[in-house]
Amino acid sequence: MLVALLPALAIPNLDGTMVIVALPTMGADLGASISDLQWITVMFALGNATLLPVSASLGDVYGRRRAMLIGYWLYLAGTVAAAFAPSVGPLLGARAVQGFGMALLFPNALANIGVVFTERERGRAVGIWIGLSSGALIAGPLMAGWLVENLAWPSIFWTTAAFTVVGALGLFRVVPDDRVRRQTTVDYPGIATATVALFFLSFGFVEAGRRGLTAPIVVGSLALALVAIVAFVLVERRSSHPMIDPALFTGSSFGTLLRIGVFVNIAVTGVFFLITLYLQALLSMSPWTAAVILAIVFVPMIFSPYIAGSVSDRLGFARPLVAGMGFMSLTLVWLGLVATADSSAMMITIPLALFGLGLGWHFSTESTAVVSSVPPTFASAGTASLSAVRQVGASVSVALFGTVATFSTQFRSRVGLELSGYDLSQVRFATFDGEMTDQVEHVIRSASADAFGDLMLIAAALFALGVVIALPLIRRSAVRR
Repeated sequence: MLVALLPALAIPNLDGTMVIVALPTMGADLGASISDLQWITVMFALGNATLLPVSASLGDVYGRRRAMLIGYWLYLAGTVAAAFAPSVGPLLGARAVQGFGMALLFPNALANIGVVFTERERGRAVGIWIGLSSGALIAGPLMAGWLVENLAWPSIFWTTAAFTVVGALGLFRVVPDDRVRRQTTVDYPGIATATVALFFLSFGFVEAGRRGLTAPIVVGSLALALVAIVAFVLVERRSSHPMIDPALFTGSSFGTLLRIGVFVNIAVTGVFFLITLYLQALLSMSPWTAAVILAIVFVPMIFSPYIAGSVSDRLGFARPLVAGMGFMSLTLVWLGLVATADSSAMMITIPLALFGLGLGWHFSTESTAVVSSVPPTFASAGTASLSAVRQVGASVSVALFGTVATFSTQFRSRVGLELSGYDLSQVRFATFDGEMTDQVEHVIRSASADAFGDLMLIAAALFALGVVIALPLIRRSAVRR
């Protein structure tokens, strides 16, 4: 059964890493700006986050296999549309549909594992599932690097489309129907207000990098996001069927894990969004070279989830969870300190590979913790909630990190550019054009590399914040023992 569920995690891993490698080439071919590249990533996360509450309901009521099959075909439709996209606009719509499909896959697959395996086996089962699926994180960059250099960027979507068909057929043939027949009602007001809040929050941060924080459209967008957030809280307090069932919070561990998930995924998504731009645009590496480095980063994720799962089975999830986040914080501090405009591949690859080691460990312990913190009746709802906060973190991350990277680049290049008379408001992170003088390009390249280092230190601080949030889990587990 684990083998049949592998594509549910392998395909989004494949998609994410292939798109990351192809982003600079897609931007050049489509005439996309840095904010457009942000939206290509953000729209997938927005689509995913929007449908996750429905994913939980469909999985728990109509059966997890049926929900996953719908997800596969939705994702396939979005992937084919992305391959044919002639410009940025249609590509963004296709990415949203891909996100809708993925929303139905991961939480229901993880819920199946949580229900089938006992508590003593669950950590290793999740570790094996994540570890084997992580092979796609290695294959994705390598495949994308070769495809982009030798064919064209749409070929990455045709590749994931083929894997999607295989995954759907395997699920249909191997995984039995599992309708749970639990009565529920979809919280449409909650979904609507959450979607509006997430969209305008992401839009505001993305456009701030292009228009400035004081632009009326940016201020208005962030104000609308705040209103929607307040409306969401009010709606959920009065709802008889909220998006996340209050029964899930009878043990406080679940709420703590969701808070950790937000901050961790802001950090993780921001790191991988910026790293490919840093490698290709600032260090002038080819797509293939950048792909090889990313593949090396993901190699440890094949075995570290299994080790983490075994440790969690013996010690509980709290201590391994804290240790993993602390380790990743240190690796990002290392990366932030060594990242310059002329860093060697080796200087960057070593801390990145160690970060990948910690990332596989973390995802295994976090997933095990969530499926162990909710009753089987709410298995899909619990794992969908984890996926939702991950996608919220991803949406905010790409918008926030891309914008902060641009502001940091402008700040760090101000002296050199003011002396040359260059308009500082035109500066964008890792963005160059043929009209720049060599001096201006050198200043912006160095400032962008320094900004990348700044963002790695911010990501490290987010992991450290996750450690602080998780410390009560250790005390709580000690009391239970």
